[in-house]
Amino acid sequence: MVLRHAWFLSEGNPVIQSQSNLEAVNELYTQLASLKVKWCFNPPAAPNFGGIFEVAVKSMKLLMYRQIGNTILTFEELSTFFARVEAVLNSRPLGMISSDPREGSDVLTPGHLLVGRPLVAPPELCLTDNRLKLLFRHARAPCDL
Repeated sequence: MVLRHAWFLSEGNPVIQSQSNLEAVNELYTQLASLKVKWCFNPPAAPNFGGIFEVAVKSMKLLMYRQIGNTILTFEELSTFFARVEAVLNSRPLGMISSDPREGSDVLTPGHLLVGRPLVAPPELCLTDNRLKLLFRHARAPCDL
């Protein structure tokens, strides 16, 4: 039986390409170990151990099933859909919202941490007389059928 200490692989092999990634991970691991970082891993077949991030996955799936259903989308449509859902999910508050109106309506969201503001802002209402007539006409259109 021969025990190989070195493997000879072509340059295009994924093992060779990932060698630098493994070295970077090992370097990061030694740095974090020197800082005494505690690692907590979920069991491989137990997604219920994920907690809060599994709730985000569940929310994503729920929005996807409700909005898309069995519709077949193009890549661009699916990319746009995922970007919008990501914006909605990253605009949800991170903590409890106070029912006291004196505290203001600003809450911390993941969007604040990413770009400094919520990713989905409430629409601004700019209602002029012409705009009101147009809105009324569109609202009344189904009744005229």
